[in-house]
Amino acid sequence: MKLTLLGTGHGIPSAERRCSSAMLEVNGTIYIIDAGTSVFRELLKRDKDIQQVKAVFTTHSHGDHTAGLFEMVSLIDCFYKTFYKDVFMDLYLSDERMVKLMEDYIQITALKEPDLSRTRMNIVKDGLVYRDENISVTYISNKHLLRKTCEYPSYSILIEAEGKKILFSGDLSGNIKYDDFPKVALEENIDVMLLEMAHFEYEHVEPYLKRCKVKQLWVNHIYPLTKIETLQARQAEYPFPIYIASDGDEIELLGRNPKGGSVNKER
Repeated sequence: MKLTLLGTGHGIPSAERRCSSAMLEVNGTIYIIDAGTSVFRELLKRDKDIQQVKAVFTTHSHGDHTAGLFEMVSLIDCFYKTFYKDVFMDLYLSDERMVKLMEDYIQITALKEPDLSRTRMNIVKDGLVYRDENISVTYISNKHLLRKTCEYPSYSILIEAEGKKILFSGDLSGNIKYDDFPKVALEENIDVMLLEMAHFEYEHVEPYLKRCKVKQLWVNHIYPLTKIETLQARQAEYPFPIYIASDGDEIELLGRNPKGGSVNKER
């Protein structure tokens, strides 16, 4: 099983970091977690077949996590239906308004009559939302999109496969002021956790990190990048390695050392 980080930047892409996206490969099947960048471009760069992609899971509706979805549904439902007749994909969304938005996009951009059945859109809620022969996916609500006027759904995602657990924090609330850190990382043994570091300061998340039961912590979605220096200075305080995620990093969950850069290695 391998996790490849396709995009590790915060809300604004840079030359070095694309927006949030990751690819999980299990037994030859591909699962995408967030699609803030051009997922198909990243697949093609890695000689992956589009037909290997079985499902896409999104943490919330912000564009730096979903912009690539529009390209995906347009290609699958319109342009690729002639060449890939058997390509179908399950898409898991946090907000039902995204369904209408993408269906309209498919209709507007189609050269010919599209086939809206090729991307099966599902609205998620707390708890187990997906299970197949390879993985199970549990959504854990957080408060990243909490506003004074209304609350938009946002989630952390726990994936279990081959006896391993991978936790994506998704984007959390500012300052973690709503006690928003995913509790599963404090209660269960997590093999790999990907933690965003854009919406709060290190000192706000430090009490949670000190209690984490993780084997590897990968930090992404970092803003500002000066937080890397803080993590480098504090690495010795933790019993688990902390890695600064970069685009293209690969994490092998086979008991071997991960491929990627730790906080003790200059990026």
